[in-house]
Amino acid sequence: MKSFDLQKALAGERVISRAGKKVTQVTIFDVNNYFLLAAVIEGELLKFLLDGKVNSSGEESPNDLFMDETGSWINLFYNKTEDLVWLGVNRYKTEEEAQEHLTDHKWYQTSIKLKL
Repeated sequence: MKSFDLQKALAGERVISRAGKKVTQVTIFDVNNYFLLAAVIEGELLKFLLDGKVNSSGEESPNDLFMDETGSWINLFYNKTEDLVWLGVNRYKTEEEAQEHLTDHKWYQTSIKLKL
């Protein structure tokens, strides 16, 4: 599992719990409390430390937050001569995998993570 990244989570990247449950609505609250972070896990609102942990003792919880590594990456290509831009038709689990399967290095520009 990829460590929780508060800035990426607040920017909308997908988050999951240690138990693999989908996390939605990650929010920071400006309150005088030890638990400033809240998130919804399968319809239940839970509070967290800013590092995505449930417990300050370091004890693991099935609700601890992690970045969701499951995703889809696609490759973007651009032919300057014909002024054509196109996306690869295959989806990959990681950026590295997308780059390993390039069909045309000549026009390759970048790999893009889809937010699905």
